[in-house]
Parts: sequence; structure tokens; C-alpha cells
Amino acid sequence: MSQGVKYFFLMAVLPIALGIALHYFFENTNEVKKLMQNIEQVYDKYNKPGKLVEFPVLGDPNAPVTIEIYSDFECPYCARFANNVMPRLIADYVITGKAKLVYKYFPLPFHPNARNAAYIAMCANTKGKFWHIHDKFYKNFSNLGDVLSESAYDVGLTAKDLEQCLSDLSVLDSFIDSTMQAALQKGIRATPTLVINGKAVAGLAPYNEIQDLIEENL
Repeated sequence: MSQGVKYFFLMAVLPIALGIALHYFFENTNEVKKLMQNIEQVYDKYNKPGKLVEFPVLGDPNAPVTIEIYSDFECPYCARFANNVMPRLIADYVITGKAKLVYKYFPLPFHPNARNAAYIAMCANTKGKFWHIHDKFYKNFSNLGDVLSESAYDVGLTAKDLEQCLSDLSVLDSFIDSTMQAALQKGIRATPTLVINGKAVAGLAPYNEIQDLIEENL
């Protein structure tokens, strides 16, 4: 990542991220609780092995609504979205075939382990295990650096798998950097940000606001 991009994030993104309200209410409905008990079955159904430099997708590829998630594996606000809001989106829209989720890597430069986590998540995507490791990373975002390898092995990656897919980090960096540059051009400055059929909304916006935007596109 260029020094200019790093400086931009440190001066512009950090204050925005720190300014996001800490309070967020999420009602864990019975439907979501039931879903979370079987979430890996949902992942296995929808998440097939992909390419190393490819955005992971969860849901019916032909779903009428596309929800792009710009996120950082070491961001506490992203963890709150992933652990609280995303399960509800999966229950309400993904398993019903109304929407698909597309994860877009946005590792902020002031999170020291975020880019390494993105690398390993990209490796996991080649085995159809992106969403499995996604959950492990966000449940351990506060000590992410300590669980990177362990999480990879937990979802079935081997040392050889990691060695092969991480052999040329310039390829992975180019993909991540181009994703972030494209996001900046769209006006995305903070994580998590959702882009729902082309319209951006904060990932920690009230759920009914996210829901209204989805419903507008159905």
C-alpha cells in the first residue's frame, strides 16, 4: 500500500471510525439463535471453493439484492456487525434467496494484523472455507494476531496450503489495494460499510434502516 493511501486513512478514516457510536442494540431472535447453531451448514451449502483473488459470496448468485460488505478483520465495529447483524441478514435474506453477501477486503493500515488475516481468509476461500474462518476471526478480533494460524488449521487448511497461496504476496496485495482504491472512489471511508445494490449505508446503522434499503430493491 502506498504511503499516500496510508496517510489518507490515518488522517481521514481513523477519526470517522472512532466517531461511530459504541452503543448498538441487537435482539437475538429465536430464528437467529437457531440459525447460528447450524451456521456452518449454511456456509457449506452456499460457499464453494473460489479463486485466491476473488470476492467471497454467500447466497444465491442470482439473488435480486447484492450486499457488499467492506470490512476489516481487526475492527471492533466490524466484529459487532459480523457477530450480531450479519446472522440476521442471513436469516432474513440469504437463506430465503432474496440477497447474497459479498465480502470486500478493507484492512485498515492502523490494524497491524488485519492484512495478514485477509491473506489467510483469501487462502480459505480457495477451499470453500472463507465464511468459516470469517466467523473465527471476528470472534477473536481483539487477539487476532494470536489466532491466525490456529484458525486456518481449524477450518481445514494445511501448512502446505498456506505456503502455496502465500508464496507471492504481491498478487494478494494488488487485489486488496485495488479493492480499497475502488472503495475510496465510491466515497467509502469507514468500516463496516455496506453497499446494497449500489447504495452505501453504515454497517452499524439501525437494522430497520438496512432492511428498508434491501426491501426497496426487492
